[in-house]
Amino acid sequence: MKRLFFLILSFSLLIVLLNLPVFVSAHLDAGLDDVVNGYSIDLGYSPSNLTTSESAILNFNILNDSTQKLVNVSSIWIRISESNKSVFAGAFQPNDGNINFLYTFPKQGNYTLVAKFYNGTNVIAEKSYSLKVTESQAKVNIWNNPKYTTIVLLLILAIILILCSVRYVRKK
Repeated sequence: MKRLFFLILSFSLLIVLLNLPVFVSAHLDAGLDDVVNGYSIDLGYSPSNLTTSESAILNFNILNDSTQKLVNVSSIWIRISESNKSVFAGAFQPNDGNINFLYTFPKQGNYTLVAKFYNGTNVIAEKSYSLKVTESQAKVNIWNNPKYTTIVLLLILAIILILCSVRYVRKK
């Protein structure tokens, strides 16, 4: 029984260690980097294939291009438009030159995303990006996501370990 317990525990740890990059990674699925006026502007987004079925995580960073350190700006103004029609516009107060937000695109199409970085009332950098958004044909299958699969496997293994432990204690 001890051998089974340690076998299950070892298997559980192996699954966690193999999937650790899934839980630890801070990088988004896709991104675009450009240098404007001596600043490196970084747009990251997830998922890499933007669809209308799920919210996209949009992340902006502004760095000094020579030092690669985050630049503290007072605000970042973002506009998202499709066919010259704005679908979102807003200003964000960044944390050390960084903002993250969720956005769900209303329909498929080619979108233009404009970011303006402000120090007070002065625009220090401005960048425009083109993003393609597709219509999702199928519902998202959570089993294709390794995070969910790993969590479910760990829960099953935890239940097995608990049942084995209870059975082992009853035998004593």
